[in-house]
Amino acid sequence: MALFAFNLTLRAQEKVEIDSQEVGNFFQRNWMWITGGVVLLVLILLFSRGGGKNRRVTTTVVKDDLGNVKTVKTTDIRE
Repeated sequence: MALFAFNLTLRAQEKVEIDSQEVGNFFQRNWMWITGGVVLLVLILLFSRGGGKNRRVTTTVVKDDLGNVKTVKTTDIRE
């Protein structure tokens, strides 16, 4: 049993070399995808906020003689 364990430790210590240029890190390999995602996110944010510039909301409140609210009407106008 001891000989078997000694044999396993010898095999487990084989030297492994890794080429660091081939592996690289995540940003070096995927910089175009990351940049494209950021640009797409910025475009979505710009276009989603751009529609509300020419918007007017009007609220009309109708009360009776005692000051109680009878109706409330909200109008949303986009120009």
